[in-house]
Amino acid sequence: MPAVSGHLFKRVYVPMTYTLPIIMAILALSCGYIAIEFLDYMLGHGSALPLQSINEVMRVIKVLKVITVMFVIAGAVLGILMSRAINQAIEEIIASHGQIKEGAPVRPVQVQASGNELERLSDSFNRTVNQLNNYILDSLMGCTIILDQNLNVLSMNAAARKTLHIPDAAEIHEGLAELLGKGGENREFIELMRVSLLEGMVSSSREVPFTPAGGDMVTLGLTASVLRNARKEPVGLFVIFKDLTRIKEVQKQMQRTEKMVSLGRLSASIAHEIRNPLGSIKGLTQLLMERAPEDEKVQRYTGVMIREIERLNGVVQNLLNFANPTDHAFERCDVKDIVREVVALASYKKAENRPRIDEEYDTTAPAIMAEREKLFQALLNIVINALEAAGKDDAVQIRTKFRAESFQFRDMDDHDGVVIEISNTGSTIDPDTMEKIFDPFFTTKSEGSGLGLAITQQIISLHNGNLKVRSKDNLTTFIIELPISAQYV
Repeated sequence: MPAVSGHLFKRVYVPMTYTLPIIMAILALSCGYIAIEFLDYMLGHGSALPLQSINEVMRVIKVLKVITVMFVIAGAVLGILMSRAINQAIEEIIASHGQIKEGAPVRPVQVQASGNELERLSDSFNRTVNQLNNYILDSLMGCTIILDQNLNVLSMNAAARKTLHIPDAAEIHEGLAELLGKGGENREFIELMRVSLLEGMVSSSREVPFTPAGGDMVTLGLTASVLRNARKEPVGLFVIFKDLTRIKEVQKQMQRTEKMVSLGRLSASIAHEIRNPLGSIKGLTQLLMERAPEDEKVQRYTGVMIREIERLNGVVQNLLNFANPTDHAFERCDVKDIVREVVALASYKKAENRPRIDEEYDTTAPAIMAEREKLFQALLNIVINALEAAGKDDAVQIRTKFRAESFQFRDMDDHDGVVIEISNTGSTIDPDTMEKIFDPFFTTKSEGSGLGLAITQQIISLHNGNLKVRSKDNLTTFIIELPISAQYV
């Protein structure tokens, strides 16, 4: 017998759209056919049956034929519906697989089914794709998001979730506007994505403001690149961004430091030039007082002169302290003890018509390494400013808090720190003033040298801490963040 090569029968592909309805119709027809044949058999071997019973059987056979036809039609319709449901899931998966091959963003497979194998298959496919995307995105530096051509979020790495304040368990497969919120603060971020996709251009190193839900506004530096399929058609966006807020703060601090160094040199020169004649004037004034002890007018005038000379000497000393900070003598200090001493002294100085002072101390906060006298002076400046800014019927709130692994010191994240918040109602700092309040010699008061907050910031910087201010809705808050560990001092 000669060898037979190949297959005896050629494999024929018939779409499920046809095969499933045909199979369902054949099954229904087979059931009806078997029932009818059985009755025919009974009728052919039942000659002893009375005529009335034979007529009844014939009527039943006719009814069965009608029912069989109806079941055949119903089976075909059911087969069509089942084939469509199965085909829809398969086509969704095939389409997503094609997107992967073309390099396009992969949308989640949506199956109109509940609790069956098709839904489990689509869920398994979606999880596999998401895990693959997340693995790739988490391997990249920075925050990354993948959007489709309708600006629906397809993937987002953990860094992006953290920056945008999106919980890890939150579902992200929705529109970017819905996910981030439609507030005006985020409009520029969303509009940049839309324009980049619409015009098919790369938006490189753009800085946009962003306000996460329940957070403060930050500045994001982002680059949005258009994703294209194998046919070079735009199919989505790849967005990579980072929070520039800390970088902006460091840049401002560097600019301020450069300015303060220049002003410090100038201040030191001026202070020395003023201090020498002040000493001579004070000595001559005291000599004049001694020469005319009985002259009431001379005593009164010279007393005023000496007080003003002492005041000027204090200003000069501030200039020297600002220009040439003394050597540091850090020791372990309890923040709440220092704050209590500050409140006691400030309350005494501003005893008349002073607002209510509310104090709240975190007893769990550990001691910090600090230069006690300088930190005392820095806090006293802020508390006195708060008391002066608040009206008699307003309030000043002072509280300390311990936060574990939540601060950035010396450009290093997640370190323990103590927070001191000093708030007052009754006043708001306008944005223009906010930009200048830490500048030397800037003041909005009729009296004062304008060095208080400049020296305060200098002291906090010497402790490698952070000094921030927020002011809105008739509430102003100064926030001092100080590191606990001695390695940051």
